[in-house]
Amino acid sequence: MLGGVVAGALAAGCAPKLVGAGHPGEPAVGGGVVTTDLFGDDGVFRAALIGDGGSRPADPAARALVARVAEACGEGPACDAAVLLGDNFYGLGFLGPVWAEGPMMRRRFHERYAALVLPFFAVLGNHEYASPGPLASVRHSARHPGAVAGTEPVWVQPFRYFAAYDAAGLELLFLDTYPLVGADPLPAVRARELTWLRAHCAANPGRRRVAFGHHPAATFGRYTGVAGELLSEEALDVLLACGVRTYASGHDHHLQRIDLRAPDGDVFHQIVSGKGGEVRTAYPFSDARTAVYRWGGADWAATLLPDHTGDYGTNAYAGWADLRVAEGIEVTLETVEGR
Repeated sequence: MLGGVVAGALAAGCAPKLVGAGHPGEPAVGGGVVTTDLFGDDGVFRAALIGDGGSRPADPAARALVARVAEACGEGPACDAAVLLGDNFYGLGFLGPVWAEGPMMRRRFHERYAALVLPFFAVLGNHEYASPGPLASVRHSARHPGAVAGTEPVWVQPFRYFAAYDAAGLELLFLDTYPLVGADPLPAVRARELTWLRAHCAANPGRRRVAFGHHPAATFGRYTGVAGELLSEEALDVLLACGVRTYASGHDHHLQRIDLRAPDGDVFHQIVSGKGGEVRTAYPFSDARTAVYRWGGADWAATLLPDHTGDYGTNAYAGWADLRVAEGIEVTLETVEGR
């Protein structure tokens, strides 16, 4: 569970213990490290992965999703956390989370997830960048001291991109992927983030790492082959060098589990869990369901696994992925009928 330093700090009404302050000249919301205890007594870290959940908080599908996550988190090993995979707020306008206590944050986080008494790690999506205050949700961690771990949902996004490290050797990387896509929309931010990530991984070798971001590395959905919607080869090369072999994202509003295999047998696991809110018409997935991605000087053969739910009628379902990390990493995909 999210215990130790982070939970203790939140329970005391202050920010988590943060290590590092980014690079010189970079704003405080740049990069940093959260020290925490991710594993519970059962030795398993379990997280509900919810992407693109920032729309229509009163929608029946959204309510059903929260109810199903709450039910599932009460089964087997309890959930230790949830991860919001970006596009956590849609249609921000001037009264979005420009202020930490704005109506968007209240309705689309605190009220929507009130039944899930969990820490919520969050990453930025492209819709946050559509707001006049794209980093307001990052500042919310420091500006919401009333959150008490164990009694209500707690927003954990202390930096624009950050790592959460467990003494048992597990590290979670939370990325700001808008600057990391192939179209390179923010080159200065991209350079700082990748510099931070390279330096962090080099200084902390040997950790087991799982990464989270909004934009997928690979997908068979709407954004297949669209460079401006997928992580750049440079960003993927850095993640591979960091030892990341499991990456979860949203952006495509489907549930997918994709395995990518390099010629040497190395496997990269892509989870797409983008059915947490606004849904789209069912996407006509290719019958072949295979592709090739070029990363790290190798061709990775991608296969969409048969348990994906991307081609279900998305106007009738909301969905989430269930991530479990112990000695290995296990992912199951959940769907729940919305209406």
